[in-house]
Amino acid sequence: MVRAPALAVIALLIASVPASARAQGADAPDEVDLKNGGMIRGTVVTVEPEREVVILVQGTGEARHVPWTEVAGVDRGKFTRPPPTTSAPVDGAVRIHVEADSPAVTLEQVTGGTGVRVTARPVCRAPCDQIVDARGPDRFFFAGEGLMASPRFHLAGHGGAVVLDVKAGSAARRAGGFAMAFIGGAGFIAGISMIALGAISTSPGAPPSTGLAVAGGVVGGVGLGLLVGGIVLVVKTRTTFAFRPPVLTF
Repeated sequence: MVRAPALAVIALLIASVPASARAQGADAPDEVDLKNGGMIRGTVVTVEPEREVVILVQGTGEARHVPWTEVAGVDRGKFTRPPPTTSAPVDGAVRIHVEADSPAVTLEQVTGGTGVRVTARPVCRAPCDQIVDARGPDRFFFAGEGLMASPRFHLAGHGGAVVLDVKAGSAARRAGGFAMAFIGGAGFIAGISMIALGAISTSPGAPPSTGLAVAGGVVGGVGLGLLVGGIVLVVKTRTTFAFRPPVLTF
């Protein structure tokens, strides 16, 4: 006959197993993937693009500061959300997988409005997998805090699954590009005006003013460089994306 104390110990051990399993999952809801192929599991505390990711390491509770240059991706809630299904639930639905170079990138679905004034709801934050109903006329775009919004697009006609690679564009850098272009354009016009003024300010038959011509050339050259650099910065800071088919594994 099994004694009562022994039964109590066995019951305690059985009851403790699921509790510990739940605690372990709660201690490590997130994962930080590293560019060297490694990963860190734990709880992400802060994500600061272009600076660092802070994560409380599973098991030790140590606050690990990972430089942004070493981060390949941040998957928040990876071990708390249910695994994705293997196929779209209805005809016309698209499984969309988003990969982005910034964890701030969010897939948005337009719910109303026209032109530049639209209302939208967030669908998921990169990196993510989501099944989206693509049967209607709904449009989608990518945005995020401190980022430029991408062009809008439709998901209809892309099959049952698609992968979107997103390159985030910084709103601050874009504003800086416009400022550079404005200052550069003004400087270029001022330089051309100085050269023209030097040519017409001299008396008939006398050579043009060398001082104004040289100063105008310098001002105009610097202005042109800023103008071109600003335009390039504006173009390169757009949020862009590219469709590609998913990789099938067997």
